[in-house]
Amino acid sequence: MWMVLVTRAVNQAIKMLYVHRGCDPGYQGALCTKECERRTHGENCSLTCSEYCKGEDNSCDNVDGTCDQGCDPGYQGAQCRQ
Repeated sequence: MWMVLVTRAVNQAIKMLYVHRGCDPGYQGALCTKECERRTHGENCSLTCSEYCKGEDNSCDNVDGTCDQGCDPGYQGAQCRQ
């Protein structure tokens, strides 16, 4: 029984640490282990992938927003915003 209580206390302390400092860019959730939802990236997953990322879903890297499949014709740069 004491092991269960210790485990719960440790898990709660870890959660409080992550909530206090926030997650690294590209991640979310109580323990910051879940990647941003598709088409979002950055701190708090608050940024949207460029609409000019090549592909039907305009997907990009969850951390820095680099387009997964490159840019649509006429656009350039890692995030296809130029």
